[in-house]
Amino acid sequence: MNKRVSVLVVATALCAAGIAGGQGRIMDMVADKVIGKYQNASCEQLWQQKGEPKSQEEQRPCNF
Repeated sequence: MNKRVSVLVVATALCAAGIAGGQGRIMDMVADKVIGKYQNASCEQLWQQKGEPKSQEEQRPCNF
């Protein structure tokens, strides 16, 4: 009985670690996109974009 419980605990921990790792990769991709936006734009471009309405993609909420 104890062996079954320990196997179940280990399997659950591995699944949770895999899910957390996947979310970390998604957050890294989003962060890279945001960083790239600011690294590749001049101050003038950023000021102009600040006054423009947001695109559909930027308005869409993130559902993780």
